[in-house]
Amino acid sequence: MLVKFAEPLFMQDTKEGKVIVKLETNEGYLIPNEAYHLLSPANNHFLDLNSIDTDGYDIRELHSFIQDMINYGLLITKDELE
Repeated sequence: MLVKFAEPLFMQDTKEGKVIVKLETNEGYLIPNEAYHLLSPANNHFLDLNSIDTDGYDIRELHSFIQDMINYGLLITKDELE
């Protein structure tokens, strides 16, 4: 699956991670630093989830987290654009 951060989003650094705010709704979500680091390439281009170095993370847990981000509208899939 290919994913990319949706637009428009506002991102703010905090000690715990990134606060990501959907500008359309002003809803904010905290993304832990470790998870954001894995997904940060999705800021600029579509990221293939199979190419992510999970670095010790449970792959099912990571995919569930990513699916939640898609459901919240923070990430989009390439399929959504076609």
